[in-house]
Amino acid sequence: MRLKILVAALVCACAKSPPEPPVDSVVAAPTVSGALEIDPTVRRGVLANGVRWYVETNRVPEHKAVLRLGVGAGSVLEDDDQLGVAHFLEHMAFNGTASFPSNELVAYLESVGTRFGPHLNAHTSFEETVYKLTVPSDDAEVFDRGLQILHEWACCLTLDPAEIEKERGVVREEWRLRQGLPARMTERSMALRFAGSVYPDRMPIGTDASLRSFDPAVVGRFYRDWYRPDLLTVVVVGDVDPDAVEARIAALFGDLQPPADPRRRVDPDIPDHDEALYDVLADPEITKTSGWMAAQLDLPEASTWDELVHDHVVTLAVMGLNERLAELVRDPAGPFLRLAVGEQRLTPREGVQQVTFTAKEGRALEAFRAALVEVERFRRYGLTAGELERARKARLAWFDKLVREAEDSDSTGHADEIVRHALRGEPMMGTVPEAEAGKRIVGAVALEDVNTFAAGFLPERSRSTFVTLPATEGIEPPTPDALRAVAAEVPGVALDPPADRQTVDALVEPPAPGSVVLRDHRYTGDLGFTGLTLANGTQVWWRRTDFTPGEIEIRARRRGGAAAVSDADRTFAVMRMTDRARYESGLGAHDRAAVAGYLKGRSLSFRVGMGDFETSLGGTTATVDLPVALELAYAFQVEPAFTPEGIAFTRELWRDSIVNAANNPDRRFSDAWTLLLWPDDPRSPPLVPDDVERLTPDRAAVLYDGAMGSPEEWTWVFVGDLPADFEDQVALWLGGIPRDVPGHAWVDRGFHRAPGVRRQVVQGGTADRARYRTELYGRLGDEPDDPAWRANFSAFGDILAVRLRERLREDLGGVYGVSAFASTWDDPYRGWRVRVEFQCDPERVDELEAAMEAVFAEMVADGVDEAHVAAEVAKNRESWEDGQRRNTFWIGSFADNLEHGRDPRVTLRWPSIDASLTPERVQALAKVHLTAPDRATLVMTPRP
Repeated sequence: MRLKILVAALVCACAKSPPEPPVDSVVAAPTVSGALEIDPTVRRGVLANGVRWYVETNRVPEHKAVLRLGVGAGSVLEDDDQLGVAHFLEHMAFNGTASFPSNELVAYLESVGTRFGPHLNAHTSFEETVYKLTVPSDDAEVFDRGLQILHEWACCLTLDPAEIEKERGVVREEWRLRQGLPARMTERSMALRFAGSVYPDRMPIGTDASLRSFDPAVVGRFYRDWYRPDLLTVVVVGDVDPDAVEARIAALFGDLQPPADPRRRVDPDIPDHDEALYDVLADPEITKTSGWMAAQLDLPEASTWDELVHDHVVTLAVMGLNERLAELVRDPAGPFLRLAVGEQRLTPREGVQQVTFTAKEGRALEAFRAALVEVERFRRYGLTAGELERARKARLAWFDKLVREAEDSDSTGHADEIVRHALRGEPMMGTVPEAEAGKRIVGAVALEDVNTFAAGFLPERSRSTFVTLPATEGIEPPTPDALRAVAAEVPGVALDPPADRQTVDALVEPPAPGSVVLRDHRYTGDLGFTGLTLANGTQVWWRRTDFTPGEIEIRARRRGGAAAVSDADRTFAVMRMTDRARYESGLGAHDRAAVAGYLKGRSLSFRVGMGDFETSLGGTTATVDLPVALELAYAFQVEPAFTPEGIAFTRELWRDSIVNAANNPDRRFSDAWTLLLWPDDPRSPPLVPDDVERLTPDRAAVLYDGAMGSPEEWTWVFVGDLPADFEDQVALWLGGIPRDVPGHAWVDRGFHRAPGVRRQVVQGGTADRARYRTELYGRLGDEPDDPAWRANFSAFGDILAVRLRERLREDLGGVYGVSAFASTWDDPYRGWRVRVEFQCDPERVDELEAAMEAVFAEMVADGVDEAHVAAEVAKNRESWEDGQRRNTFWIGSFADNLEHGRDPRVTLRWPSIDASLTPERVQALAKVHLTAPDRATLVMTPRP
């Protein structure tokens, strides 16, 4: 009842007024069950044939348009002879349309700067299929071609039987990637979450048997049945003229003809089950003990004000409880490594309330019981007043962030939100109206609202429980009966109400402020960066931008790192655990929970990085939270904590990650690769459980201090919406860091990539899948660093990736994807590498490796054609133009160049550098780098 009253009080404040009255005028409140309004800045309509369309003008990024074709059909609509066909049809959209036979569609789009992946993609789920395309909007012909492509996806796929046969191999390789442990866990999990429904038998990827044998005609049948006007949605968002786009959509899509006798689209339900379901999976490839408990419920997207209020109440309740659970997890004596609650939608109509946990080894049943105890405590007592207020503060800060960034939000996010609204019913009020409504609702939610929800959380009816753990000798898995007995016992236990805790007003006392002693304007005129030297030696560079209002990017580096730490007594192993120990211990006099409470509601992310050759600090912060970000920077360097409790919990985390790590095939591959390249390095073998015991508070503190070093060793870069008093804030916190002894030095330990040709075959995993990686590598000469050469070398790697995709995937159907890149490094020496990697049928490794070698030989002997080079230049140009209005681009470019002694102004030369790429340049690079004498190859095949 309280929720209904709350809705009535808020609807008037939250509903959008008609455009005529002034903003602060009083308007009549809609009824409590009134529908949420739809963003009026988004044009929308329905053509006579049933096609829905949405058009929105958005100028970020400039001269770009994000296009979407949503199809309200997914794998649940497949007939028994069509398993996997909904997803297969998505693949065929890139393998022939009326205007683009075979693979010409991808080639054309790449030629105009579209990257396969970020700008050209699609997905298929149980309920929907969505095609995604980003094109330039300032080229009328290219933009119109983009709309035509959407139209041809909707009506004019060629579905050439020869192309279908070729694509079988690609999709089967995608299916293969999911086999092994992921398939085993998914099968068991789906059987619980979707018990009694059609969903477990309609996985979008299909079955191997179906993918091998389906009749090509069934693809066409699915296309005709479900790609029909009343199930299609066209979305265009970007730097466009909405009148022109609306007219073009009507002209293009108005000719689609509805079927004379359309099939009825039925949305399947997940039936209730009165009895709780339990399952336990012990598997030799599982590395952690985990579990979840989920209670099924109707969970549609909010479409009315009362539903929206309910959603916000649930969000606050979950946030408050998760804060409590996170603090509980940090008890070194407890059974948990992780514990959290939440809600999850399984379909557009149904979902679950759930608890997930990760337990320490051998303590699965104890963790299950303890998780249910906390659920029971939540049901009886709800949140404390402090927990609700901290959750409210965090949520209000999130809404403020949305409002700040609304004008500069990317068109991709807008387009995807429209698709979710059209296909799933997600609210689409507009970012600012929805955020302002959320602020009013969240500000008015009372403790009794939250606790009313808590009382019914995770009901036993329709509850499922799934526990997974390593199949470890000597550890008996809990049985479903044991889980059932614990669940029956917990409701009767005596429980104390949760205790609230005090929050802190500051992490550390502010230091005596430093001062700016030198200014550097060498990059101010052309790059906009100003340099400062503080009295303690700290170097600071800053640039003020308006790209993202209210946001600042921060990056700091000092040269020197873990390479300087001794190999004796495996000190390097302790070094790897040091920052996590600091994180779990807190800062200054405050433990981790107090630090988390202090940061609640702050819009910032700040982190420490400890590499072999550098130490880093940085992240992103809201402008209003810059003082807190700088306070953290000061505390990280001056007042880190290493408590016995933090050390103990860190040991547990690392021990758990080490004990069963070899069970994971990917981890086994990674470890084998490290040993193959650096066979003599004592740091190459993976950590062992005994290493964990070497972590102590004293050792961690010494190693961490060495990583932080002295302030004159640090260079800081700030880019974004900097406040007027920015220099004063920097002088206070960074300038107030006292001088200390120098930190870990830059050291070349002398262990470099092994020379010669090295090849190894290892076994790992039970899936019928092989993993292949080869890398050619070498040293760069002593000649001066050439930014143009580096850029051309990276572009050469991209072109190699395209050529390999064309041969291994499109021609041979042997892989789902192939990764290839060319990169350079600067530490401990200047070097280069070219890497190729793919996964495939173990029986085809030799064939695909030979095909890869043939591509290498062709690029060496014949080079590449002008079309490949032109496409690469266009893609790079588009990426550079996109980056011009992004803080991350400018801070990354400036900081990286500065750190490695390169002139940051090279960024301004990028268009001419990009244009310098030629087929002759690519061939010259291929001749040197695809025939290099130093090479490592690793193949992992399944265990017998």
